[in-house]
Order: sequence, then structure tokens, then C-alpha cells
Amino acid sequence: MTGGTDDPRANTLRLETIFTRPTPAPENPEFDAPDNICMSPYGGLMMCEDGIGEQHILGTTAAGEVFVFAGNRVNVGTAGDPECGELAGGTFSADGRTMFFNVYNPGITYAVTGPWNRRQG
Repeated sequence: MTGGTDDPRANTLRLETIFTRPTPAPENPEFDAPDNICMSPYGGLMMCEDGIGEQHILGTTAAGEVFVFAGNRVNVGTAGDPECGELAGGTFSADGRTMFFNVYNPGITYAVTGPWNRRQG
């Protein structure tokens, strides 16, 4: 944020898009509707997918490199017609040591602890 007054209209905030869709390949799948974006205390962004099929938590580095952090394996469908619940609500604890996220259906909250390393890039 720039500016030096107490007037919020005089301050500016610049947002820059750093997420880029990767080139599809077996080791680099297309991601489907990432949203629920949160800033990682260790750099980059974390996003929960909100689409059809497999659901992932994705991360990005400051350079825009996309990586899969986690995948949802909770099948709310059947063995013959599997369906993964939507991931949502990714956030970090105030001390940055725990990441929380949810699976809407069947209604599960996960807490993932580190150790976390600052990603380079």
C-alpha cells in the first residue's frame, strides 16, 4: 500500500495475478476452478479446487509456479461412480504452523501441521 495520509481514498493497493494454468500432461493435470485463496505465511498462495472430479489444494510460488499440495480422497459417491467432495476454506493459524481446510461433503475439517519450509521462487 502506498500513500501517507489517513484518508483511505488516497492510498492504493496493487494486486497482481501470479497463478498461471499449467500445460496439461499426465504429471501436470489441468486444475479445475481453484478458489478459496489464502496467503501462505511462508510465501505464495494456497487455493482449494472447486470443480468436477478430483479435488486438490494447490499452491503457487511468488514466481507463479503451481504445485499440488494435497488431493481429496474422500469418496462421497459409490465405488462404481466415485465423487470427491469440494475442498474449501483453506487458512493458516495465527502462528503459521497449522493449515486448516474443509471438505464440504461429508463435512470434515483437517488440520495439517508442518514443519513448513519457505518455498523458493
